[in-house]
Amino acid sequence: MRITAKQHRAIQQAAQQHFGPSATVWLFGSRVNDAAKGGDYDLLIEADLNAAQLIQAKLAFLVQLHSQPCLEDEKIDVVLSSPQLTQAPAIVAVAKREGVIL
Repeated sequence: MRITAKQHRAIQQAAQQHFGPSATVWLFGSRVNDAAKGGDYDLLIEADLNAAQLIQAKLAFLVQLHSQPCLEDEKIDVVLSSPQLTQAPAIVAVAKREGVIL
């Protein structure tokens, strides 16, 4: 997994602050491949929030991450999942199958 301890900590802290302490964060995509180079940060966040709360939390989460020196210039993609949503995007299954929980 290609993520520094500072980045890991920043992502976890921001997720708990904006999505709640029970939120689960998965890193998936090229960053879980140690042999790959570069790439963006693909994150799946699972939280028991409604759609409006998820969108508001996602925006605040990204603002906080981009204010951190360890992530400020990085491209970060966030996929959201919640038991309150009627349908989960197909990428959620891929992220859970191929990703790593942070």
